[in-house]
Amino acid sequence: MRRVLLFLVCSVVFIIGVLSVGDVIPSVDPFDDRRPNLAQDFSGYDERPIALMKIRHSSERGRPYDVGLFGNSRILSVGRENITGNACSTFNYALSGHSFRSTVQLLERLSWEKALPRLAIISMDHFELQMTNNPVWTGWWRRWHVFLGDIAIAFREPNSDLRDKARIIWRLISTETIIFQRRFEFSFFRRAVLDALKWNGDIFRDVDIGRPGYRPDGSFYSPPLPPKEIAAMTRTTPQIINSVLRSDLERLFRMARDSNLKLVLYESPLHPASAVVFDAAPSFFADANRRTFLETCQGFGITCFSAPREPFLRLGGWGDASHPPPSMLGKWISSIIHSQFAGCTS
Repeated sequence: MRRVLLFLVCSVVFIIGVLSVGDVIPSVDPFDDRRPNLAQDFSGYDERPIALMKIRHSSERGRPYDVGLFGNSRILSVGRENITGNACSTFNYALSGHSFRSTVQLLERLSWEKALPRLAIISMDHFELQMTNNPVWTGWWRRWHVFLGDIAIAFREPNSDLRDKARIIWRLISTETIIFQRRFEFSFFRRAVLDALKWNGDIFRDVDIGRPGYRPDGSFYSPPLPPKEIAAMTRTTPQIINSVLRSDLERLFRMARDSNLKLVLYESPLHPASAVVFDAAPSFFADANRRTFLETCQGFGITCFSAPREPFLRLGGWGDASHPPPSMLGKWISSIIHSQFAGCTS
């Protein structure tokens, strides 16, 4: 019995140690404005430490960025060089693989840290993609706080059915499982231990020319893709819960109002082969999500765009049906910046 008890105690201590060490980030700031704007090696870092390093960088910078880019991989590749004719200081806060829910919580954290940019340009996934996963970079207390809020919304909303309630619970279980598993992946655990012991040596070294990596402006560089034919996307099933989407939008808009943050939101564009299909015959659930999005924006006086099509008609350079070339997207974002700012401060 004593051996069993000792085993259980050691197991609990080991698990707590692994979970704790995973939150350690290096003292080196890979996003320092003074670093050469070259791709850097981020091997061993998943989205939680990357998010924490981006937050720390903004908090310690001493002055806000003029423009912050938010979203996931669909905007993550847009760097300073893609923002044409822009004298504004720009930083890319996007986190790969995350949904709009992550962006809301990231901006809330930046507000708490008093590190918000002056203008936040937010990429929301095209509603035909139905991207709505919970963020995996936040602390457990924040994840559970949001979960309880979602459950309250689901029970309060008259149109919310049992399926919506089950989805909210299942997504929490799925998120917690993913986070737990990632903490025990060898590459992440090894990196965290080395960071904790300060034995990491030459971290964030420049990668070879043409290799992918994060740049000091927060963006992720990957080599240009060779031309290829991209087929239209297949239709998916409904995943976004409208009442939760509305709640996330309202929470973000209230925070922006209280923090004097300018916001521009846009629905990410699709490759022309997909855009022509879904513009002509949108899915009923995507159409409902889009109406919720635009109506909530209008109610708060926020500038929002449904998926733009005309600036994205060129076929070349797309990674797939939903990842536009950074040069194309950067040019369109530049037009938004110029319409929002008469001049920049930093």
